[in-house]
Amino acid sequence: MKAFDFDHYLIDSYARFSRSFTSVCVDDLRHEVERQYDAGRFWPDALLSLNPQFLSGPTVDELAASGDLDDATSKIFRFGASPLRLHRHQAFWPAPCG
Repeated sequence: MKAFDFDHYLIDSYARFSRSFTSVCVDDLRHEVERQYDAGRFWPDALLSLNPQFLSGPTVDELAASGDLDDATSKIFRFGASPLRLHRHQAFWPAPCG
């Protein structure tokens, strides 16, 4: 399921749940409560963010030069002419046990 589809699914489920235990009998008040629900007043917008705290690692060109990455791979992972720079945890992993 895509992130935003899942977000909408959760919000719709929560809205159905929260509306299920309220019953407003006065028309003008019920319409205002419905308007507030429909405006999304009771839940925040989706939040997607990048974590800038990751340590910077080598570029794909540097990994190819060291033999840790195939040369063909370094030609694919680029932004125009610039090689992709990985985060440190993406480029370095522990040696296998044994």
